Amino acid sequence: MSIRVLHVLTTTAGGLGQVVYDMVRGLDSPPFRVAVAFGPGYPMDQRFRDLGIPVYPVRMRRGLNPMNLLGFLDLLRLLRRERFDVVHAHSSIAGVLARVAARLAGTRLVVFTLHGYATLDFDRSPLRPLYWAIEKVADRCTDGYAAICRYVKDTWVARGLVTADRVAVIYNGVDQDRFPPVADSRGARQALGLPSEGPLIGTVGLHEVQKGTRYLIEAMATIVREVPECHLVLIGDGPLRQDLEALAQRLGIRESVHFLGWRNEAAQLMGLFDVFCLPSLQEGFSIALLEAMVQARPIVATGVAGNPEAVLHRETGLIVPPGNPEALASAILSYLREPALGERLGRAGRTRLMREFTIHSMQQGYRSFYERLLKGGRA
Repeated sequence: MSIRVLHVLTTTAGGLGQVVYDMVRGLDSPPFRVAVAFGPGYPMDQRFRDLGIPVYPVRMRRGLNPMNLLGFLDLLRLLRRERFDVVHAHSSIAGVLARVAARLAGTRLVVFTLHGYATLDFDRSPLRPLYWAIEKVADRCTDGYAAICRYVKDTWVARGLVTADRVAVIYNGVDQDRFPPVADSRGARQALGLPSEGPLIGTVGLHEVQKGTRYLIEAMATIVREVPECHLVLIGDGPLRQDLEALAQRLGIRESVHFLGWRNEAAQLMGLFDVFCLPSLQEGFSIALLEAMVQARPIVATGVAGNPEAVLHRETGLIVPPGNPEALASAILSYLREPALGERLGRAGRTRLMREFTIHSMQQGYRSFYERLLKGGRA
């Protein structure tokens, strides 16, 4: 007998879209039949459609948007019509709307993956009582949780949002076969409007406050004083793009900072980076970080959330404090001064990924998670 599973996410933007994409394409096999629902408008949308699974557009938007009330009604109608066996919710907005709608629709099993939390500083936010109250309502609609790393699980448990026995830790994973080496790096650089020579520092992600990109741009002002031929490549987009462009202009490094916007081939373009940097102030368990690891890139990442669970300091990369452009610059320059260090740590990072964070291990983890809960067990 088939088990119908609906994955619901607010939008396919950022690393979350890639994580869910990799998850569903490995889960759509007997006994599971998978479908997805999300708010449309991002390049990743088409890749879900190309999988040949049912894709349902719903009127959801990132953030506190009145449109999400209509999205809730869309979900409730969909769930009452299609009668899925499992609803698997992702992200903050969809995480609440889908769980409540699923319970109202009488869905057999309702689960939620904890990818992080929506606020930069939950404990100090003036809206904390509201977030807490909403989550407690959603919790009553939830049969089990999966956390993408140990840090996320421990944080939700410490905040009193869920008990530890209801949360399984299932690390994100990546498909190592999705990253063929760039055959013509010089040609690829020129096609992107990048200089054909000189080291490239790069990052991938939304231009939002929690991604900490401004600190990487500030670090770049220090780096180019020592290595003037160095360039910074930013793949992604978001509400802060104009502010970040203005910052680079004020620092006098605008010609050294390249804003490429969204790229479907973003993960493969990481192969051009001499150093991958993740300057986040807040993170879950970054898929971009794993994509850099699988390509053996030298990595600098901030020591927030799940980053230190993926990158072991001075073993598979370098960990620095968040919000500290001086520390970012120092770590990046250490790779530029000593290329052998980057090669050694990059190789070690790929080895660790192949052992701990593959797409197969993630997919198998979720299959087992569903099976345990459907049999009445704990997460």
